Amino acid sequence: MEISISKTTDMKRLLNNRNVIAVTHLKDIDFELDAIKEANKILKELSPENSVVIFDDLNFNDNAIELYEETFKMLKAKGNKIIWLDHHKITSNNVKELIEKYADYIIAGESNYCGAELVAKHIAELLGKYDEKVAS
Repeated sequence: MEISISKTTDMKRLLNNRNVIAVTHLKDIDFELDAIKEANKILKELSPENSVVIFDDLNFNDNAIELYEETFKMLKAKGNKIIWLDHHKITSNNVKELIEKYADYIIAGESNYCGAELVAKHIAELLGKYDEKVAS
C-alpha cells in the first residue's frame, strides 16, 4: 500500500522556524516495539513543543499501533508537526489510518529511495541543504 500525501504541501513552511527532531534507527532489523518504546521515552524526556518530528524508515504493523498512537498524541498535544517518511509499503489499513490521522506530511511505499534518500529528497533538497557531492 503506497501513500503519498501532503496535508501541508510546502515543506519549507512546515519546517520554518521550528526545531527538528529525527526518529529513525541505526540497524535495519525488525525490532519495532523496542524502537518505538525507546523513541517514546526519549521524546517524553525532550518534551518538544512546536517542533517538527520526522519519523524516518520505521515500518511497523498492528502490534505497535498503541505505542505509536500514544507517541503521536503526546507530540500533537504540544503543537508539534509530524512527518512520516518510509520506503516500506504499509501493509495494514490500521497503520495507514493511524499515520494519516496524525501526520502532517506522509511519504510511504516510495521504493525508489531508501529512508535516508527520502530525507535528502523531501527535506534537505527543498531547503537547499542537500550537497550533490553526497549523492555520488
